[in-house]
Amino acid sequence: MLLRASKRAAPRDVELVVACVPAPLLRILEMTGADQVLQVFDTVVKAEAELGSIFKRILPRAGMTRV
Repeated sequence: MLLRASKRAAPRDVELVVACVPAPLLRILEMTGADQVLQVFDTVVKAEAELGSIFKRILPRAGMTRV
């Protein structure tokens, strides 16, 4: 499902990233190679640091908040 969402987002110049991935799911992402397609961050704070102000502008527009 994540890879499908990523493919649907790409033509819209949107990149899907994931953060706070539990270890068992991270292992599955690594085994399937999905971690090469999706950006995976340990924490939301690290995602914010990497993505900068773009991340902070998108969350409120999408009706989401940083936890």
